[in-house]
Amino acid sequence: MAFLAETRRVVNAWMRPGNTVSLSNATHFLQETFDILGSKQVGLVRADSGFYSDGFLCSLEDRQLCYITAVKFYQPIKTLLTSPQQWISVTKGINICQWEGQLPGWSRPRRLVAVRQDMDIRPKAGGKSSCWMRGLSLMPIGSALMSPI
Repeated sequence: MAFLAETRRVVNAWMRPGNTVSLSNATHFLQETFDILGSKQVGLVRADSGFYSDGFLCSLEDRQLCYITAVKFYQPIKTLLTSPQQWISVTKGINICQWEGQLPGWSRPRRLVAVRQDMDIRPKAGGKSSCWMRGLSLMPIGSALMSPI
């Protein structure tokens, strides 16, 4: 499904069998959605980890779209998360960090942003870190309000 954030209305939807993976025909769905939108400007595309693939991300980047998509925790991502990083404290119990680079299987460099939550401080957090892809054109993380840990 594709939604228009401002009005919270469905722009496009496909009914598919339950055994269909999210990524199946995703670029065709994206093209159809843009055809429906016509000349309207798309500010941000958000997608879940089912759309985490080089092909889909390239289709967004080729259109010069800003995007945020959840990342599947494949081994290269796990390695990044467990390697020494400069984490920035956003608030008590929430830290973020970012990387820019080209991981195996990617045709171009991308930026990743990770969020980790301290389960002792935030017991309802769900217990795992999150990681998102962000288009390189989006504003970098960090400001005077955030301090490195």
